[in-house]
Amino acid sequence: MLNILVIDDDPHVREGLVAVLEMEGHQVTEVDNASEGRKALSDDGQNFDVVLLDLWLPEDHGLNVLRDIRDQGSDIPVVVMSGGGPGRTLEQAIAMADAWGASEVLIKPFRNEDVVSAISKAVPTDAE
Repeated sequence: MLNILVIDDDPHVREGLVAVLEMEGHQVTEVDNASEGRKALSDDGQNFDVVLLDLWLPEDHGLNVLRDIRDQGSDIPVVVMSGGGPGRTLEQAIAMADAWGASEVLIKPFRNEDVVSAISKAVPTDAE
């Protein structure tokens, strides 16, 4: 069982991810914005194995959250999710996510098995 943080502003995406991940036996914490995601990551009691991070969040860009995670020296696997958005092309966003150390990138809409596969690739087998 993994402890997974989902950061996505779309309630339908979050609900779907939570359902799929819990069916896989994982524990899931969900938040709908960057500041709550940062708070969850900084709380002493939280020990996440992987983060699922939407790039296009309302008050801040997901890439800023990813950069902050890496700037703090964390090597937690981060699976970036995006369906496109304002300001950058999808290709630019993916390139930036790769540059900041995203483990995997999921393009919305994605299938349930794509999420499971991305997490399996992102998280070393000894963490499972």
